[in-house]
Amino acid sequence: MAITAVMSARTRDDLMEHEFLRGASAQVHGVFDADGSSSVDAVEVRMRSLIAQQRPDAVYTCGSHRLLMLLQRVLADYPEVVGEVAMEQRMACGMGVCLSCVRLFDCATQSCPPPAASPSSIAKRLTSTSLAPW
Repeated sequence: MAITAVMSARTRDDLMEHEFLRGASAQVHGVFDADGSSSVDAVEVRMRSLIAQQRPDAVYTCGSHRLLMLLQRVLADYPEVVGEVAMEQRMACGMGVCLSCVRLFDCATQSCPPPAASPSSIAKRLTSTSLAPW
């Protein structure tokens, strides 16, 4: 299995690829605040290029709501690619049970859960945060 990682940091010196990858072999593409390469527009161009070249089965991201929106927009053109997001989001309950941290990923191509849906049925269709509120 090949891993390609697009990792963001303020500067090249701040990139923590070894700390996060922990020995996993990956092709790393760094994007940085200092040179503007981490802007949403720049990351979108890079993601589209990488997906077109590599044709991955899945794309995963961790970050802000803007990254959720970016991944949603990009993957709309690649319906065969699965996308998952772990958002940087405050959690009211700290476990995800209350669903305050849950965000819809794609209602355009999947049926969205009705308001009275059970938490387990919602979890199958939604992406939630994995970060605690600190």
